[in-house]
Parts: sequence; C-alpha cells; structure tokens
Amino acid sequence: MGNYTSTAINLYRINANNTALAQSASGGSANAPTEEITAPVATTGDFSSYNNGTFEIVGSSTLFTNFDVNQYLYYTDTATGDYVLVGQIDSIDTDTSLFLTDAATNEPDANSVLSASYALITNNESIYMRIQTLTGPATGQMQIPNFGLGYWRQNNGLTGVNNPNQSTLEQVSVIGSPLNNAAVITPISFTFVTMNQFPVATTGTVLGTTYWSNTGLFPAYVWIRVTPQIGSSTSLASQTLYRFTTQENMEALIIEAITAGSILQLAGYNNVSTGAGTGTGTGTGAGA
Repeated sequence: MGNYTSTAINLYRINANNTALAQSASGGSANAPTEEITAPVATTGDFSSYNNGTFEIVGSSTLFTNFDVNQYLYYTDTATGDYVLVGQIDSIDTDTSLFLTDAATNEPDANSVLSASYALITNNESIYMRIQTLTGPATGQMQIPNFGLGYWRQNNGLTGVNNPNQSTLEQVSVIGSPLNNAAVITPISFTFVTMNQFPVATTGTVLGTTYWSNTGLFPAYVWIRVTPQIGSSTSLASQTLYRFTTQENMEALIIEAITAGSILQLAGYNNVSTGAGTGTGTGTGAGA
C-alpha cells in the first residue's frame, strides 16, 4: 500500500458555479471555483508591540491597510505553525497601526507574522473540498484519494464519519463568542459524499460498469461535499470559530482506463455504479 501528496486541497462554499465544477468529470480548472474559504492571509513584516490600554497593535514593515475592519487577527506560532487568535480588528490607522475591538485574546510572540480573515469557515450546512490528483506512478495511471474505510472514513467505507488522522474539523472558540478560546478544542464529526461524475467506459461486461475509456478523461481534481454531524444537527454554530485541517499526504487509489466501478466504491466513491461485475480485471484499485 502507498500514498501520494496532493499539491492543492481547497475549501469552497456551495454555489451553482462550484457545483457545476464539482459534478464535472475533470473537476474543473485551477482558477474557476469561487467563494473560497481561505486560511488567514499574512501581511508583510512582523509584529512589533501591543498596548494593553488602547488595544493598539503595532507592526514593523507591515501593510495593515491590506486588512479589513471586522476581520479576525491572528499570529503564527513559530513552534507549531498554527494560527493563534489575537482579536477582532476595530480600526486600521496606518500600514503599521491597527486597533482591536477589545483586549487581545492572545498577545503575539515577538517578531511573529500577523494574518487576518473573516472566518476559516462559515455555518453553511455543507461545504466543498477539492483535492488535486497526481499522475503516475506508471504511464497510463493516475493517483486519486482513497476515501475508503480506515483512510478518510471510519466505521463504513461509503458513509462513515471522517477519520481525524486524515481530515478534522474542530470548534476552537466558545460558541457564540469567537474572541474567547474554548477551554477544550472540540472535534466535530462530518460525513462526505463524492461529487465528480466520472465518464462511463462500458456497461454490462464481466467487470460491470467501468470508467474512463482513455487516460485523457482522468480527473484533475476530486471534489467531496462535507456535512458536519453535531448530534442531530448538520449546521455549525454561528459566531463561532472553527478550524479545518486536512493532511495533504493520503492513501492513493491508482486508476487506469477501464477501472471497475466496484473498485471505486471500495475506495469510498459514493456516486459510481458497479453494475453486475466482480471488480476484478483492468483497473488496479490498490494503494500506490
């Protein structure tokens, strides 16, 4: 068994444009999706000082004017690389001076990099994740994510909740109070379904339904629709900060032309047909 490292994993809000890309055979082009849910965007320079009386943040060689009022301010923990919440931006005076709405939740480390964003994710019912595929390892093959049991999913290879070792969603603030760190970071389970409409190659053969009559039809991106599972609810709490983390290194499913749908289903692809075949024959369906 083996794995591959995707060069791009992105999150997007669900809209008509993104749904059309998600349901396409190839997954679309690199720049076509809209409403990306991004991590905080860093400024140049670094943190210089904080005034606990006025809530002023002073930077050195920074461009705070690239931030916006009401965004959340973070600094990067140099030891872990994590974003650490500082507070919410109340006003921006100059490139090197901004003010928070309240006292800093965490004071930045000396010379740390400052970043800002409105939110890591929203409280939409579901979101899209797009994962770039990789050619190889041999000619005529492509590596796509293996979403099956024990890799991306627990409990069931097609419908089980997320495996947090691969991808995790966490509540990091107090519910309804994004500036107050939660005493305990709470993992939020989620389910997901695969979205790409892979092109059928053959039906009614000994392999059942197969996909991709030639290598030119392989997907550039694989899309999944992620839905939180919080008890009986599928919505995240509003005015609450969450963190989404996905490992770029993952178990590979190697596909070839005429890959059986049963192999894809074993790898956790919900929306493919197996037909009547056994899943043996062309199409490796194994780890890289």
